Amino acid sequence: MPELERLSGRLPVPIKDGLAMLAMENYIQWEASMPPERAIIIEGWERPDPRFNRLETSPQGTQWGVDGGNIEYWTKY
Repeated sequence: MPELERLSGRLPVPIKDGLAMLAMENYIQWEASMPPERAIIIEGWERPDPRFNRLETSPQGTQWGVDGGNIEYWTKY
């Protein structure tokens, strides 16, 4: 715990609250009676937020060059 306090700049209570929140959301397996060093990571990355899903499509009129560059600038303007 002292290393987490030093590296995060937080006190033990907010650190334990954060660990409890991660455990509640099933990112880690940890109980409040265990030291933080014994936490087991279940999911190492944040889950995608559906509010920010965007389709990765290009507009219909855009022409792409062989190298992936947009040649429309040179041909239409």
